[in-house]
Amino acid sequence: MPRKIFAFIFFLQPLLSAAQADFGIKAGGNAYIISSSLPSTYTFHWQAGFFSKANINDKFALQPELLYTIKGSHVTLNNTTINIKLNYVELPLVASYKFYKKMFAEAGFDISYLAKVQKTNSTDTLLKPSAFSPFSFGLLFGTGIELKSFDITLRYDLGLTKLILESDPANENNPLVNSHNRGFQISIGFVL
Repeated sequence: MPRKIFAFIFFLQPLLSAAQADFGIKAGGNAYIISSSLPSTYTFHWQAGFFSKANINDKFALQPELLYTIKGSHVTLNNTTINIKLNYVELPLVASYKFYKKMFAEAGFDISYLAKVQKTNSTDTLLKPSAFSPFSFGLLFGTGIELKSFDITLRYDLGLTKLILESDPANENNPLVNSHNRGFQISIGFVL
């Protein structure tokens, strides 16, 4: 999988260098929930990283990013609330379209690598870190506004990859076996 990601970025590079590209840093907040059959609530975390925005023309742009982001949720299992934090290294790629002056809409995808699993209030062996899928894929939809040297973006992340590895027989009875990350992101990006 990592080879495919790097090959994709390698083939994307000529397109980005042919266009006028801006580079910058971004940071913001996340509100995520683990969508599953268990009761769960949103948790708030952060994201930070780098981006490159290649303006194809006055209306269209491509924006690859490299982010460190935390997703997760408060999940209730056996009358105990468990706080699950999933730390990812994420590679989003979005295409944006300016539909009115400085306002834009965007859509794209993200590929993530699970760097760390943290959980509190749980001795449950079904939620061990090795049960979680090491890679994640999701679709991104958002809108934002471009201001002088920075932009503000609001996105929805529709996680498509199941969080728990189904191929492992030890996860057969895992209560999160059909769960996904879903959440909102708000960020500010500064052009360097």
